[in-house]
Amino acid sequence: MTYVLISAVAIGLGVAGAAQAGLEICNETGRSRSLAVGYQSGDTWVSSGWWNIDDGSCGTVVSGDLEQRYYYYRATAADVPFDGEDYWFCTSPQVFNIEGDENCAARGFDRSDFRQVDTGESATQYKLTLVDEPAPPAPEKKTDPLPSGDGRGTYVETFSDLLIFQGCTVDDGSEYCAFHGNGWKYYAYYGGPTPRHLLDRLYNQPVGAAFHVSGEIVSFGDISMEVMVDSVTIAPGGDPFANLRAAMQGEWVSTDDPAYKIEIHGSEMWEFHGGSFLSNLFLQIADGCDAAPQGRGPVLIETNPEDREPLCYGIATATTTRLELIYFGRGNMLRFRRP
Repeated sequence: MTYVLISAVAIGLGVAGAAQAGLEICNETGRSRSLAVGYQSGDTWVSSGWWNIDDGSCGTVVSGDLEQRYYYYRATAADVPFDGEDYWFCTSPQVFNIEGDENCAARGFDRSDFRQVDTGESATQYKLTLVDEPAPPAPEKKTDPLPSGDGRGTYVETFSDLLIFQGCTVDDGSEYCAFHGNGWKYYAYYGGPTPRHLLDRLYNQPVGAAFHVSGEIVSFGDISMEVMVDSVTIAPGGDPFANLRAAMQGEWVSTDDPAYKIEIHGSEMWEFHGGSFLSNLFLQIADGCDAAPQGRGPVLIETNPEDREPLCYGIATATTTRLELIYFGRGNMLRFRRP
């Protein structure tokens, strides 16, 4: 892993010098870096990018006399993880200048982790130099399935599966990335045993993408588990139901009862009736299930985490405008349209 270290020079009032006014960032990392910066402007948090700074060059990312003590930056490079310090701002792959650091996804932006720069109490100019630190030596690989101490092999059991990505989010103060597979929901938490750079790489991946994921199971719930991920690679073509899954995403309204609505996001579904929330369900698409007559796949298996009772539906039609499911328990058809 590459760590970006800093050396800095602060320039206070009344001190002459050749440095540019504002916040200047110099790149001595041995490769080009794309820079984004975040800071407070009045009562609003602002983020801007990108400045492409070649190795051995400098760029001014905040012009004029500095008005804040703390600024935040993100310095990315191809194939090199950037380890932030839990300072989150809205960003975009394109050139951006964004006001506000909340509801990034809802506003069409990414959410990225930054590092903090302390310019001191009175500096009006500040020069920051980025320097690469050699990667620390890799820990000795453990082969015993349950050795004592930290690291791989200290948890319940290992796993290696093809999983469907459910996204990264913050819920009840806990930040995590999640996957679905084999009827289970897998949670990898920030601040847990999963290396942070692996989770950062997942943050902007599309929900519903297939990944090869391996690691260890930390603990089990009823139909969920906390995991330590040590390897995650995208699996193009790994999901045989990718087209079907994509067609089912989004909001649907029952043609029989317009008050009944569902919303499918990734491998989860939310039910509403008359505007009131009913339940959150885990979804699995499979070739068949115990309730399905032979050859009646593919099927959609819905599981409520509260009672853990799976219900199996035949997928009769799934297009961008129509969704028709056959409930094998009663043989009735559920028909949905887009709102």
